[in-house]
Amino acid sequence: KMKVTLTPNTQLRDVSPIGEDEGCKVTLWNEYSETTEERLVDTVVIEHGTIPCDELFEQLRPLSSNNGVVDVEGLLSSTAPTFPAGGSSSFLLYRVGDAVSSRNIHAAIYDSLRLCKDL
Repeated sequence: KMKVTLTPNTQLRDVSPIGEDEGCKVTLWNEYSETTEERLVDTVVIEHGTIPCDELFEQLRPLSSNNGVVDVEGLLSSTAPTFPAGGSSSFLLYRVGDAVSSRNIHAAIYDSLRLCKDL
């Protein structure tokens, strides 16, 4: 079994090789404590997330009849959602999946199910 140390909430500031097949020295900066730490490691795996892919949502938002607004109370109470008056468009617009944040396809399907089950 390999020893793996997960280190969330940090930024990788530097990676320096130690020697051939000896791993490397990494410098980490903790975003909360604002402290720096150095470690000797054999492998570095980085996951830095992504920003939402919401360009299409933002383009369609002013054209939709609900301006992309979700009736959160209606959604949470499992009743048919209501929408603000106004907008002459014939379509409702919802932000789901990667338009919200970097997520998998299951999150997008679940978002859509919650939004559309009572329509």
